Amino acid sequence: MKRLIIVVLLIADSLVAQAQKLTFEYNAGFGSYGMSGMKDLLGSVQPGLNQVKTIDNFPGYLTHDMRIGFEWKRHQWGYLFDYMNTAGKKGVSDYSGDYSLAMRIKGYKIGLFYRYTLADTPVGKLRLQPYLEMSSGTILNNVKMKESLHFNVSGTPTPEYTPGTEEELKFTGPNFFLAPAIGARLKLCSYAAINLSIGYEWDALKSLYLDGDKDKKLTQKADWSGFRVQGGLIFYFPLGKNNYK
Repeated sequence: MKRLIIVVLLIADSLVAQAQKLTFEYNAGFGSYGMSGMKDLLGSVQPGLNQVKTIDNFPGYLTHDMRIGFEWKRHQWGYLFDYMNTAGKKGVSDYSGDYSLAMRIKGYKIGLFYRYTLADTPVGKLRLQPYLEMSSGTILNNVKMKESLHFNVSGTPTPEYTPGTEEELKFTGPNFFLAPAIGARLKLCSYAAINLSIGYEWDALKSLYLDGDKDKKLTQKADWSGFRVQGGLIFYFPLGKNNYK
């Protein structure tokens, strides 16, 4: 996979000289995440307390996607940078104290994308450009787990907590992803377009290692696989005289 990414990078760089436009893009969207391993880990922790409830169980959440690309005729290719996050939490709180286990996962995506424009259809003064897309690259995972137990020494509904016990662990590790999508650009003018797309991401999962000690790792893995919906803006900057409209 790493060799394939390097080869694709070299090919992409060789095509930059033929590009007609430079593109900058930002998309916000929503992603659903598998995270079955993380859900199993959250459920397996049993603190031996009554009425401990799961508050969050790694739901889908907002995504932020930035891209720098090049356009030549019907082709667009470039580099993407994406941010994803989700969390799981369980706990209980009453007059005697509180317990909580929080697991927050962040994913920093770095990769390449390619789009092929299927058509360029006038819509009044605008232009509609449906496309097919494929992207691939690496996700850098950051998992933070914090477990805490505090006691209410006042013995009344107005709590006065003692520090109790707290433990925090951090794990890191990469995934590789492949994400096909379909979408459309609505060209507002020669230098701006609205972008909408829907797709699916599949992750090849790797182990998560304790930060600072790769000999210790989680058996569970961070799985960002799931559907993606996003929309945003694309800005175009000409690189030559014969630009593709």
